[in-house]
Amino acid sequence: ACKQFVPSAKIRGVYQGVPPRAFINGRLVHTGEMIDDGLEIYFDSVDLPARSLVFKDSRGATVSRRY
Repeated sequence: ACKQFVPSAKIRGVYQGVPPRAFINGRLVHTGEMIDDGLEIYFDSVDLPARSLVFKDSRGATVSRRY
């Protein structure tokens, strides 16, 4: 489920402060926050060197996406 959700997510901005946060699907999300309740997908972290966001689901699957 995470692999279908992440590519279709609309990322409008990434803020690299502490804590990192991003505008995803029209709302500001902090690291550790759930993005999709039904799929149980969380915004895990920002990988600054790779310029990507890291997402995890409740089963531990990890997917990253460049921004």
